[in-house]
Formats: sequence, structure tokens, C-alpha cells
Amino acid sequence: MANIGRHDEALKAVREATKLYRTLAEHNPGTYTPNLASSLNNLAGSQAENGQPHDALQTVHEATNLYRTLAEHNPAVYTPDLARSLNNLAIYLDSNGQPHKALQTAQEAVTIRRKLAKHNPAVYTPDLARSLNNLAIYLDSNGQPHKALQTAQEATNLYRTLAKHNPAAYTPDLAVCLINLANRLADNGQHHEALQTAQEATNLYRTLAKHNPAAYTPNLARSLNNLAIYLDSNGQPHKALQTAQEAVTIRRKLAKHNPAAYTPDLAVSLNNLAIYLDSNGQPHKALQTAQEATNLYRTLAKHNPAAYTPNLAVSLNNLANRLADNGQHHEALQTAQEATNLYRTLAKHNPAAYTPNLAKSLNNLANRLADNGQHHEALQTAQEATNLYRTLAKHNPAAYTPNLAKSLNNLANRLADNGQRHEALQAAQEATNLYQKLVSEHFQAFSGSFATTLETYASILERSGNAKEAARIRQERNAVLKRMKEMEEDDA
Repeated sequence: MANIGRHDEALKAVREATKLYRTLAEHNPGTYTPNLASSLNNLAGSQAENGQPHDALQTVHEATNLYRTLAEHNPAVYTPDLARSLNNLAIYLDSNGQPHKALQTAQEAVTIRRKLAKHNPAVYTPDLARSLNNLAIYLDSNGQPHKALQTAQEATNLYRTLAKHNPAAYTPDLAVCLINLANRLADNGQHHEALQTAQEATNLYRTLAKHNPAAYTPNLARSLNNLAIYLDSNGQPHKALQTAQEAVTIRRKLAKHNPAAYTPDLAVSLNNLAIYLDSNGQPHKALQTAQEATNLYRTLAKHNPAAYTPNLAVSLNNLANRLADNGQHHEALQTAQEATNLYRTLAKHNPAAYTPNLAKSLNNLANRLADNGQHHEALQTAQEATNLYRTLAKHNPAAYTPNLAKSLNNLANRLADNGQRHEALQAAQEATNLYQKLVSEHFQAFSGSFATTLETYASILERSGNAKEAARIRQERNAVLKRMKEMEEDDA
């Protein structure tokens, strides 16, 4: 039922099955505890699909604990199940805003599966590749992009070998892995390689969808969405737009025949398409598209608020930007305020998961307030965003220092708008210092943001009467831009 979009009915069915297995396991644990553990993993999946991430986490915790006990008493039989459950647990820890615990759990799953694959490669290498793919995601979300890339590359290499010997079985897994690898390459500033990898994934899905459209057309649309991102980041906005339009066309057809299953995917693609329409100089069409995406999410969130309110908030922020691009600053402010209010509520109930989103939304709201001449309120909002990112970066510097640097740059602009030039200089200097460290470690990933911050710093220096230092900072900015251009030409 979940596969055709009837997630609430699927949840009721699997909850009833779990209840039955719990009763059976109480009376005959030796026979039915493994069934209970398996059913709990299924229940967690249904809870997550119905917007119950906290319940899903608790459920998969119970399943993992059961498998741990089973594996202690019979490792040969239940260690593979423990690894599978740990993989699931990592997913729900991450979605509940516990990235560090998710990473530790994913690492345990990989450790187990490395041992299993060493002793029986034919059986367990596919499982190892899957766990490595997941581990790469959690390494990245914990601010370890280089290790994440290495791990994603190892997973891809394993799937290439598997697909070479059994293409029918493993080409789909290779395509999934290539999308993850493209994301990790991009996070390391290797945008050209990310584009090539995303193109390979899309080509695989085109072939798969040609031979089995019912099974792989949805995956093709997802891959096209991803490909559009990398076309845009490689300076090909027109191709990015064409690719995003193809994804929307596919998902419109899918949603027409099965709205319950594919309307959420259509909304995602419409949000992306709006961005590319805007970057191709079509702000009015971009606004119409963003409005359609938001309308879809409003309907989805009305019927299932737990599952789709976060998506509605994302879409509202995008809509606010599109309204601003069309000169509708008052409507943009109202929309950004609504997005922020939603994130406040989400962060109140699940701060670990949604505080980063709230901080991002506050920065967007600050910009919209500034557009409306509300500079004092814009400053207060930007300060709140920066305070949140400061706390996040204190507890997880690798993951949130880039966000803190970006927020400080925004704060510097808002301080300058309020005539607080000394404080603006301090914020711009701090942002510059953070980016200097970031670019020294990952130049390609952070050079663009660094150049933006240097321009902010130079502008504030100039307005403060320090033209000499402003000129020096602009020389540094020009050197960064020159190096970026050289690296782009080398990639080309």
C-alpha cells in the first residue's frame, strides 16, 4: 500500500502485524522475537513515511536492541540482520537531528559488513557497498567531506564490479551510488566531476527506464533533478532548465496516474524548476511555478501535516525569493514570515532536527525585512540566525562553521544598514577569518562564498572611510576570483 501512496493504510496494517508478533514473542520468544524485530523495522519505515520521525526512531531502536541480543546468542544467523537494522537506525537518527550518533551507527554497520564480506564476499559485498553509501552521507553531514568522498568512491567501485558481472541485478544500485558520489564530489568543490558522475547516473536510468518504464521512470526523474543542479553549478543554466523541465514533465504524468504516490515528487521538481527559470531570466514563470509547488505542499500538509509541513516551509522560502525577484516585496515578506513561523513550531518540538532550518529561514526573513525598509527588525532577525548558528557550530564545528560564516556575512550587511559600522566590520572580519580557514582546506567548495564575504568586508571598510584597506581586500578578492576561473578552465 505504501508503494501506491496509501501510507496511512500501510501504517495501520504493519502496526497490527507488529502487535500480533509482540504477543506471540511474549509467549514464545525463541520462535517469534526475530519476526517481531523484522516487523518493527517495517513499522519504523511506515511511521517515517507518515511524518512520525520520532516514533520511527524509537521503533527502530527497539528492533536494533532485539537484533543485538539475538546476534550475541547466535552471531552466525543474526549478525547480518543486526547490520541491516543499524543501517536503518542511522537513517532515523539523522532525520531526528542526531548526525553524530547517525555517523557512529553507520560506522558500526560498515565494520560488521566488512567482516562479513571478507569471509563471504559473494554474499555480503552488496550489503557492504550499501552501508558505505550511507556512511558517506553521514560523514558529509558531520563536516567530513573528504572522508565522505573517499567512502562514496569505495561504494561506487564495489557496485561497478558487481554491475560488470551481473548488470541486471546491480546496475540500479550503481546508478543510486553514482548520484551520491556526485553529491560528495560537489561538496568537495569538484563540480565538473560531479556533473560527469550525475550524467552517468542519468544515462543509466534512461536505459533502465527504456526497458522497464514502470519500475525506473520515477528514478529517471529523480536523477534528472540532480543533474539539473550540477549543470547549473557548472555554468550551464539553459541546459539545467531543460533538464528540470523534463523532470517536471515526467512527474506530472506520474502524478496524474497516481497522485497519492507522486504529487510530493512533482512539488519537489516544481520548486527546483522555479529556481532555474529565475536564473534563466524568466522571473514571472519562476513565480508561477513556485506558487504551484507551494499550493501542492499546502494541500499535502493539510491532509498530513506531520509529513509535509517541513516541505511546505522550504517551498514558502523559495516562493518568498521568487516574489522578491518580481518586486513583490510585501508579499515576499509575508511568505518568508510564514515559513519562519512554521520552522519555529517544528524546532520547538524537535530542536535537533529543525534548528538549522530555522536559522536558514531567519536569514532569508532578514533579507526580506531589509527589502521592505524594516532595517531594525532585519538586524534583530539576522542576529537571531547568527546566534543559532553559533550554538550549532560550537557543538558541531565541522558541519556548521560554513553556515555561521554565511550568517555573519548577512549580519554584517544588516549592521551596516543600521549605521553600526564598527560592529559590521567586526562581523565581516569574523566571517572572513572563518572563510580563510575553510578555503585553506577546501578551496573549491568555499571560494565563491569567500569572494562574496570579501566584497562585503571591502564595502563596509569603504563606507567607514578606510579606502586603503578596502582596496587591499578587493585585491585579495580578485585573486580568489582569478584562481577560481583558472580552476574552472582546467576542469573544462
